[in-house]
Amino acid sequence: MSSHFRFISSMDAKDRIEKYKVNNDDEVLLDELNAALSGIEYKLCNSVEHIPAGAILITGVPRSGSMFLYQYMISKMRVGYVSNMMARFYSAPYTGAWLQSRLISSEMSIIGANNFKSVHGVTDFIYEPHEFGYFWANYFPFYNNNHEDIDHEIFRKKLKDMEYVLQGVTGIFKMPVVYKCMIAPFVLDDILKYTSVFIVHILRDKNKVVDSILKVRSQRLGTINKWWSIRPSGWEEIMNSSPREQVSWQYDQTFNAIEASISSYPERNVTIKYEDLVNSPEKSIEKIEKHYNDFLLKSSFKSPVSF
Repeated sequence: MSSHFRFISSMDAKDRIEKYKVNNDDEVLLDELNAALSGIEYKLCNSVEHIPAGAILITGVPRSGSMFLYQYMISKMRVGYVSNMMARFYSAPYTGAWLQSRLISSEMSIIGANNFKSVHGVTDFIYEPHEFGYFWANYFPFYNNNHEDIDHEIFRKKLKDMEYVLQGVTGIFKMPVVYKCMIAPFVLDDILKYTSVFIVHILRDKNKVVDSILKVRSQRLGTINKWWSIRPSGWEEIMNSSPREQVSWQYDQTFNAIEASISSYPERNVTIKYEDLVNSPEKSIEKIEKHYNDFLLKSSFKSPVSF
């Protein structure tokens, strides 16, 4: 199995300080485990119901509050999600979802989500939410050292396969499923065009985001002078600027890409401001539910899944 998906998911892996480095032995073992499950995956794929209801996909600029939103949605809505356990089955998502549906109760999910704790978007316990980065990276054929340049022809074919898998995961959980994908901003147009996903865009004050990204750079990479998180095309040239200018540009490029894509699909997205989420969380959840249910009612889905 090629490890290119790891690079796509975590392009800063080699720059991390020791505390945040991945365990290579664990990674090899997980690859072997996922490969060994191919027969079970095939059996589950052919036995579960594939429900054609749009997956809910959270995305936004880094450090915009996406994990907090993810946790809050899990704690207040009747939805499936990707736990830290399920995320280990990045190449066997049917198996991961099947195990989670039987081993992690809804009560445990709510308790875990209610912790509202994470470090740089990463949670601790097996039942807490995970970004599922390796899964997304397996489907996103980026070919340069950034998260923008992609082989669109291959991507469109992969998106059809990904859509089918997401429908199967919905069938396993038997409820809408919420995901978080922070490498999606520059390819959202293709995602919206070739899948049925519903986008929840989390938006936060730019200055707060810039300050937070610089802080994570220092904590995770040991210096504010190295790049962290999503890489727009041209990021290497902007490295000649000051760290704050780099991150400001990163914010602008990412935000503009998201806005350009979702503006063409007004019925397929909702924007939640981080400040509103903190101050009036229940209203934010109501807003998401309303827009998502309106989308289902207006769609061609024969059996929409309700909350």
